[in-house]
Amino acid sequence: MLYLGILREDRYSPNRISDDRAIFNAVCKKLKTPEDMLFRMHEDEFAAEGIDDASVFDAVFHSCRSDKALSRLRNIMDGGVPVINNPDAVVNCRRTEEVRLLMGAGLPFVKSAIVDSASFPSDWNVFPCWIKRGDTHALEADDVCYVHSREEADAVMRRISEKGAGSAVIQEHVEGHIVKFYGVGQGRLFRYRFLENVSDGKFGLEAYNKLGCTPLDEETFRSDVMRIASMLGIDIYGGDAIVTPQGKAVIVDFNDWPSFFMCREDAAEAISELVREKCAR
Repeated sequence: MLYLGILREDRYSPNRISDDRAIFNAVCKKLKTPEDMLFRMHEDEFAAEGIDDASVFDAVFHSCRSDKALSRLRNIMDGGVPVINNPDAVVNCRRTEEVRLLMGAGLPFVKSAIVDSASFPSDWNVFPCWIKRGDTHALEADDVCYVHSREEADAVMRRISEKGAGSAVIQEHVEGHIVKFYGVGQGRLFRYRFLENVSDGKFGLEAYNKLGCTPLDEETFRSDVMRIASMLGIDIYGGDAIVTPQGKAVIVDFNDWPSFFMCREDAAEAISELVREKCAR
């Protein structure tokens, strides 16, 4: 087998550069054997230059997020080469697309609204709440903000608009304990961990929720995560949930190709198995 692996550019890994590289490198190590070869590229290199003949590869795996790279990956997939993650699924994990797909689907997904970033909506009266840049995952600390009032919200919206984001996502604040989850496929791997320290997060925003363990309905949580992954079409994923005092996990964020911080070796094995399986189809 011949594989192509494309590593996410550093700007899409704020405060997680080494962790994101580590899981990618671990997958490469699993796939590169005496019988199998692997060619590696960085996202910006791939986006700028592409591949002369992608048909020589048995599969492509990547953690890309830029529009240009995803467009090139679609072309490769349309040519019959398996691409993991599906580039359209990566787009589905962007905030606005995620909300459009998940709201009203009968899933434990946080109450959310997509709005024009030019102004905070007059009919939103639930405070505190979260305001998140809509066109991408958080690249900077102020791409995701916790606000207590309409005045704070207006200021955040101005900053998001000035960044060139045409949309924002407003989400209800859910009281409870933070849990991080990680998955590969439909049950090939599923792990979760309660956050014990604010420093485990990217920007320290976890301070607005509770840390430490709390009772959780694990089977329901697992099932809900699998359903969301299926709806988004994503194979390699992770995210954040809040566990309420009643033990219910409410999903607040769902991401493509996370760092698998707590289960890197198991995740690398599961991802490499998934890539090989896609080749066999």
